Amino acid sequence: MMDGIATLFTQSKAVFELSTALIAERDKRKADTIKVELNEHIINLQITLRETNDYINNLQGKNADLRKQNQELKEKLEERGNYQLVKMKGDGEFFAYQSKGSEETHFVCQPCFDNGKKAVLLGNGRGYWQCPVCKQELYTEGKVSALAFELPTPKYLGY
Repeated sequence: MMDGIATLFTQSKAVFELSTALIAERDKRKADTIKVELNEHIINLQITLRETNDYINNLQGKNADLRKQNQELKEKLEERGNYQLVKMKGDGEFFAYQSKGSEETHFVCQPCFDNGKKAVLLGNGRGYWQCPVCKQELYTEGKVSALAFELPTPKYLGY
């Protein structure tokens, strides 16, 4: 019987060890499954981070472009602030921008200036004005004036 009890303990120990090994093996497989799933999530996270980084870089590029465009528009607005729109009297309706401020008075063609070109009207000293870009013409019968006020005598550039 003692022999039987020793065998019982030996076999119980073997069952315990095999059961422990079986549980460990099961946990190892479970851990391996979790590792695979974790790696998939890490790879997806890296892909999302790369896409987000590309998106941020794209936005930074657009931001730089918009800042540059904003600066250019501010400069154009500042340039436009140096002029006032006046209606010139003559043989038809003609609008021009008259310089104001410290510059010597001159007139720029309104349609050209509105399209981003600063075309100074050329006068011949006898009331004839022409835009060198769009070739619009105006004859003022020797006197240039605005509707509401007299304009200073422009500098004649000659023909």
